[in-house]
Amino acid sequence: MSRRYQKVQELLPQIRQILEQEMSQREVAESLGLKGERPVHDSLKWEQKKEIREYANNVDESQPGH
Repeated sequence: MSRRYQKVQELLPQIRQILEQEMSQREVAESLGLKGERPVHDSLKWEQKKEIREYANNVDESQPGH
């Protein structure tokens, strides 16, 4: 895992809190000093995919015959 990904993952709760205050993703990235084209968008997208995979795995495990 790259250091940038780890840094963004550590900041994810703070990112969500700031987004709730109606700041744009670009403003959040600038205020936290994140680099890249769309670091906040990419990290939120990655986190959402991760949650979907975990949910799908839990559903598969709970079905009989698996």
